[in-house]
Amino acid sequence: MNWKGIFAFGIVAGLSGLLTIYGVIPARAGYAVMLIIGLAVAYWVGNFTTGRPFLHGFWVGVVYGLVAGLIGILLFDTMLANNPQMAEQMKQAKEAFSGDFDRFTRIAMWIGLPFQMVVDGLIMGVFGWVGWMIFGGKKPAEEMTAIEPVPPPPPSPEPTPPSTEPQTTEQSEEQKEL
Repeated sequence: MNWKGIFAFGIVAGLSGLLTIYGVIPARAGYAVMLIIGLAVAYWVGNFTTGRPFLHGFWVGVVYGLVAGLIGILLFDTMLANNPQMAEQMKQAKEAFSGDFDRFTRIAMWIGLPFQMVVDGLIMGVFGWVGWMIFGGKKPAEEMTAIEPVPPPPPSPEPTPPSTEPQTTEQSEEQKEL
């Protein structure tokens, strides 16, 4: 597993989460951002990992969901202040709710975080697998040899011990004449 790459995408998740919190990326554009990151994951898995494409994508999605979710939970009030459309939706939901809406919202976000991580992981896992299929994937190092290794020579036959019988040499007639 390429954990450096997985956590690098976690940094991207933190950056996209902060940009959403501060209103640079509109809250409705979350799916577009996820699509762009998914395409980047597909490219990365297809070109820079050496196997297990779904798992690479899955773990990218889990880390992405964790980082983005925690940023959303911890900076929820800032997100509402910088995203007026989301604040309006929350105000309408608050009017329809008869309890402590702010507390309910935070608890629901904490409970939903593991589900978000799994769903993001599954989505990114599919992107990773598709990227592996499209880009051909990188083979493990032992399979990437350009030249086939030369097999070792067969073992030499065991030497025969010298015989103790006297050796007779037969000479041809031509040799006798010389």
